[in-house]
Amino acid sequence: MPLVTLAACGGGPLLTLSACGGGEDEKAVKANVERFFAVDPDGCSLETERMVRNTQDSASTADAILSCRRREQQRQAGRATVSPFSPTRGAAVSDVAVEGAKATAKATLKGGDLDGQALDVGMVNERDEWKIDRIDGLRIDARLRAKYDSAFAPNVRTALKGSVRDEQVEPMVACIMQRFAASVPNERLAAQYEGKLAPGTLSKAGGEAAQACLATSSQTSSS
Repeated sequence: MPLVTLAACGGGPLLTLSACGGGEDEKAVKANVERFFAVDPDGCSLETERMVRNTQDSASTADAILSCRRREQQRQAGRATVSPFSPTRGAAVSDVAVEGAKATAKATLKGGDLDGQALDVGMVNERDEWKIDRIDGLRIDARLRAKYDSAFAPNVRTALKGSVRDEQVEPMVACIMQRFAASVPNERLAAQYEGKLAPGTLSKAGGEAAQACLATSSQTSSS
């Protein structure tokens, strides 16, 4: 909250800040949550640094924001993106509550594969801008998991070409997908999209699944 607001409020104790500026803050929180879930490249700057790195699976904040903006621009243009899920087109925001430099809100998603899901959103105020810092409640069901796996499997298949014999490719893909699903169940996959997993977490799980399957195949071939 800017210092001019504090002065206008009389410089009273901190406990009076929410009552003094809560109305405008609530409007800003609501607007930023709506923008975040819309197809809007500007929404990519509405996450905390930790959150945007996690959601974009990038160790660099700058690279994460560029990746996010590129994806949203592709969506605006109607082009395909690397995401397996069709994007939301916005959200109905309710139950906004502001307390000092933190806020919470409920976002009911509109459009895309996550249409109708109700998420709890945590916000923080950084340099007078409300940013997404936490998302809870995302559900990955069997239908969404199938969409994710159908997008993931071709990448595995491509990576295996030339590394194993042609007749081994499909059994190896099946093995890797099975092991990956065991190490990354639906709840953990949801955590990735909620921004709770550090960059590279799923890539590491995929690599470990591939190594285990290759090792098992090698042992079978040598016996």
